[in-house]
Amino acid sequence: MKTKLLILLLIITAVFCGCSVQSPEDYYSSSSEKEGMEVLISINCSTILNNMDQLESGLESYVPSDGVILKPTKVTLGEKATAYDALSEACRQNKIQYEYEGTGADIYIEGIANLYEFSCGQLSGWEYCVNDVFPSVGCNSYDIQDGDTIKFLYTCDLGADIGNEFTGEE
Repeated sequence: MKTKLLILLLIITAVFCGCSVQSPEDYYSSSSEKEGMEVLISINCSTILNNMDQLESGLESYVPSDGVILKPTKVTLGEKATAYDALSEACRQNKIQYEYEGTGADIYIEGIANLYEFSCGQLSGWEYCVNDVFPSVGCNSYDIQDGDTIKFLYTCDLGADIGNEFTGEE
């Protein structure tokens, strides 16, 4: 019995020693102590405004009247970062809900601010561009540079309505 109790205490101690305890205010703090690159990031779903008839019922309240979820905002990241890192940091600092699936280079953004793929039709979902170019790789595979401008844009037409004319050909 003593052995089991000792093991349990060791596990509890290991869990608490390995965890960082923060208040919600500290976690969502907009101040960043990181040194490294600075990028500009925005999140926009204005294409939904022209397709409200396709929007799933009950989601209307999540669509801002101007379609802007996050206006262009500076984010400081480490020396090496991806477009996903910029999104994650911007969402954390601005308390914006987002959800992804996958791991490593295979991360796929399912939803931002409660607006998900297929929320506004069969061809809808989130895409991103860096310096007005739509990369052909996932956001966690795209290494960003200091000074980049990153946009996460909601499309209702497989990218055609946001300027992504990707045809699948290189």
